Amino acid sequence: MSPHVGLEVPAGHHGVEAPMAGAVIAVLVARGARVALGETLFVISAMKMETEITAPCSGVVEQLQPLAEADTVGAGQVVAVVVPEEKNGAVAAVSDANTWLPLLEEARTLQGLAQERLAPTSYEPGVVRQRSRGKLTCRERIDLLLDTGSFREIGSLAGFASYDEYGAINDFTPANHVGGSGTIAGRPAIVCADDFTSRGGHADGAIGAKSAHLDRLSIELACPSIRLLDGSSGGGSVAAMVPQQKVEGDSKAKESSGAIKAGRRAWPAAVARFCRVTSAVRCTRNNSRRCRWSTYCLAAWWASVRRRQCSDTFPSW
Repeated sequence: MSPHVGLEVPAGHHGVEAPMAGAVIAVLVARGARVALGETLFVISAMKMETEITAPCSGVVEQLQPLAEADTVGAGQVVAVVVPEEKNGAVAAVSDANTWLPLLEEARTLQGLAQERLAPTSYEPGVVRQRSRGKLTCRERIDLLLDTGSFREIGSLAGFASYDEYGAINDFTPANHVGGSGTIAGRPAIVCADDFTSRGGHADGAIGAKSAHLDRLSIELACPSIRLLDGSSGGGSVAAMVPQQKVEGDSKAKESSGAIKAGRRAWPAAVARFCRVTSAVRCTRNNSRRCRWSTYCLAAWWASVRRRQCSDTFPSW
């Protein structure tokens, strides 16, 4: 805690507060000095980072705490009082240039560009190609799986941004992997999906780190981690590993002879997107193995298996 007591702020005056607790590095103003809006008055060090304490308005410094280098200040402590200058009867507005607002605005811009890229009206070549094949985008698949409005994205700013000569955002290519948390039938879950409209969903090091982080998060939160696939590593295709269904409940097709073990392990995750993990539904046809391979029955069957497997591992399920 700071050994100094905060100053009293008279009516009509502006107090200068320390935004966080820290140690004083420099005092750049004296009592009676005239300061401009946003001018740096103090510099403090907190969490190995320097933070400037600036004037909230233009005016004259009426009171100043006797701070010196290495003195400590507390969060919210009033370290100076400024008598504002009135211009045409109004006090100058506080500038946002030295706050977090510009950075937050930039973050919102990047998130907006990422959303627009996969929007229904998008003309991105990869998105157009995905739709021409009758496939949903990764965000649409996640929305289909999770409860409406429950998805909270993690790592939404990951990607490659370009800027113009003035420092404004010119373009943004988001990472081709979308993930986060949400609920399925009211139960918490971690879900992620590769974006095959960008670089074919190529799993580079950055995507691997993002996916691993989500898996660790699912362990910490004790909830399932679901990955929605459009293929599998090693060149195998999940679609090729699933028997072709001609008539519901009747299929004589066999798995591709080229199916790989990685794809077999990935199949349950691919099936997860078809079901909403509600109560187990028994097949109306006689619960035969053949009938299980229909899309609807397989989804319900896997939901029941998943529920039994998760009951011990994930208490929330």
